Amino acid sequence: MHALFTCFGPGTTTLRLPSVLAMAVAAACVTAIGTRLADRWAGLAAGLALGLLPAVQSYLQEGRPYALVTAGAGLSTLLLVTQLTDRPRTTRWVLYGTTLLLCALLNWLSLLTLPAHALTLALSRADRATWLRWSTASAAAAAATAPLILFSRHQSTQISWIPPLTWHMLIGPAVLVAVGGLAALADRFGRERGGAGRAGTEVPRVVRPLTEQPTGELPGADQPHMGRPHPEQAGEGLPGGSPLHVTHLRTGQPSEGPPDADQPQAGRPRAEQPGAGHAEEARTGRPGARLPADGRPGADRPRVVRPRTEQTAEGMPANQPQAGGFRTKQAEAGRVEKPSAGQPGGGPLGVEQPHVGRPGAEQPGVAGDELPAADRSHAEHLRAGQRGHRPLSLAAVGLPLLAVPQVGLVFLSLVKPLFLDRYVLFSQLGLAVLVGAGLGVGVRVVRPRFPGAAPFVVPVVLAVAVAALLPYSLAKRAPASRVDDVFAVAGRVERWKRDGNAVLFVPAARRDTALVSPGAFAGLRDIALAQGPVESGTLKGVEAAPGRIRDAMLRERRILLVSDAPEVARPVAGGRDRAKRDVLERYFTPVADEWVRGRRVTVYERSA
Repeated sequence: MHALFTCFGPGTTTLRLPSVLAMAVAAACVTAIGTRLADRWAGLAAGLALGLLPAVQSYLQEGRPYALVTAGAGLSTLLLVTQLTDRPRTTRWVLYGTTLLLCALLNWLSLLTLPAHALTLALSRADRATWLRWSTASAAAAAATAPLILFSRHQSTQISWIPPLTWHMLIGPAVLVAVGGLAALADRFGRERGGAGRAGTEVPRVVRPLTEQPTGELPGADQPHMGRPHPEQAGEGLPGGSPLHVTHLRTGQPSEGPPDADQPQAGRPRAEQPGAGHAEEARTGRPGARLPADGRPGADRPRVVRPRTEQTAEGMPANQPQAGGFRTKQAEAGRVEKPSAGQPGGGPLGVEQPHVGRPGAEQPGVAGDELPAADRSHAEHLRAGQRGHRPLSLAAVGLPLLAVPQVGLVFLSLVKPLFLDRYVLFSQLGLAVLVGAGLGVGVRVVRPRFPGAAPFVVPVVLAVAVAALLPYSLAKRAPASRVDDVFAVAGRVERWKRDGNAVLFVPAARRDTALVSPGAFAGLRDIALAQGPVESGTLKGVEAAPGRIRDAMLRERRILLVSDAPEVARPVAGGRDRAKRDVLERYFTPVADEWVRGRRVTVYERSA
């Protein structure tokens, strides 16, 4: 900030712009995570939801390091997800460790992302090599931060104002984790539905011709084997009408048999051979020169049947959906891509052959945008499975990132009071990822029944959230929301003070008002202060013992008390502050009282 102030001047824009840009980077990271592991709707919802979270709105506009730490946590999580779903690269691990180190130098509590990432690795069943590389990068970052952690222990009195952990302080984190858990369950529900669809309906198959199907039977309904005719259908409705041709379809090799089966007949042109029209069409995708032997168009024409929710009947008008499904974009355009022989997915006749594990988005005749999210990201998951990983889900990334830092801070607070939500602001990234996962599931649930309404699910939900949070958002951006406005309360002190009066601060951290506005407190005596900041080497000095503070107060006739406003004041803690309150309530009477922007000034006079 010193460098920015030197270059651009000490203004509020210069002070707040780095936090705004950092939160934009964090939103981009969660968007990329959601898109990679689910679909574009989940990613878009996660990125927009991050900016709407109340805690994020509070700190994205303040000149504090918490937004920068959140951006670093988002980048490190994105790098980890990319390593688990793509080909591992050493460069990414170096960037991962460097990002962790920079975040830890800003706030070493950001190292709580490490156990969250470890849980994500465990849920993905990462292999030994991945664990080793992650441990190396994490240990290097933690070791480089260790000197800062040890040095900061000697300055722990600077946060002595943080109250001890109480049960009511855990309500907020518990609610956040509960909401994230519900979103994780929704994500699991959506993945189970998507996985069943991919395994059961989205693999293309070679089936009997349409004219050979029994009445009322859908094409391919009785085909239990992908790409292979049912044993009872051998030679039925296929070119040549013999089991030898079935062998040709299964193996891709011409079978040795009678001339009328698969072998070209000597002296007859290819176009006149039985079934040649079909073979030409199957090989090139264009109608053959002649009709099949029985004279019926399409009678012995094998087809690639799309999933039941995507298939269209060949030969039917493009605007008529087949029973049990909807038209695809390719069917509407009148074109279906077919790989040629020798290419992936191409068989001996040029007919698309099924490939176990192929992502549905790569199958011919299936629009990628119309597939479930689990299929659009299946390519990355397949690569992970080849390396021994379990395919990642948004819940496996978001829930640990949300819950583990909160739980870790709770345990640290049992040793030393540290529980402030802003110290683990980066855990909101996990909540945003889970919210995106839940909305992505909503889109996939709506799409089959209301395909036209599916694109509006995320915009409508986010618009409602914006409207509901608008009063809060405006209030956070108003001057009255600044509860630490030391200049406003200093003006009240200057107006009410009299030379020789005493001044007290409850809690002692409110002494910062006098430190930043010494002119307003000129002529007042700080009767509780034993050593000033310079003498004690602290930010706010050291106060005297409770007994000495009590004796000093009883010698005064008029005291000004600077404290927190009632709406933000915490319970009085510590012997010194309790002694101040006790003496004021028993021996003094308030004659003036006013609070402004989170601070309060009360004038007490000695009772008769």
